[in-house]
Amino acid sequence: MEFDSAKTMGTIGAILVVLTIVPHAGAILGLLGFILILLSLNFFSEYYGKAEIFKNALIAVIVVAVGLIAAFITTLDIPWFIRVDAATPKAPFPLVIGFAICLISAIYFRRSLIMLSEVSGVKMFSTAALLYLIGAILTIVPVPVGGIIMIIAFVPLTVAFFAMKPKLTPAPATMTPT
Repeated sequence: MEFDSAKTMGTIGAILVVLTIVPHAGAILGLLGFILILLSLNFFSEYYGKAEIFKNALIAVIVVAVGLIAAFITTLDIPWFIRVDAATPKAPFPLVIGFAICLISAIYFRRSLIMLSEVSGVKMFSTAALLYLIGAILTIVPVPVGGIIMIIAFVPLTVAFFAMKPKLTPAPATMTPT
């Protein structure tokens, strides 16, 4: 993959994540966006020689996948998983698990973006990382402020991918005859 292809892939991926607000198709667009961002981060981790960039992003995605499965399982009334009496509300369990998973995932995604910011020199990655973490923290609030901020974080991420420049390679030295 070329630098410009990875840059474009990251830009399009971030735009697709912003489009998760579109009714009916939003979830699919968001999933495709995250896949494109992951592929882009994989390229840039190799390009800059920092495997942690992709590793942290991949951990963030795995944590979300495991968290979604765990949150779904806790909503089921399975006697061997959790003993729930009729008087015990089940609703807080998935919410608490969802918040914890969102926060852990955001911490790893933030690490990935901050590393990319440091090696690429594009500080907008750090801005997107901070917004994403703030949004994850605010998901504990009952209103959807946190989720909205997390989606908004992909706007500066789009700009950051777009602003990336390839590493400058020094020109070969030429000898002039004297």
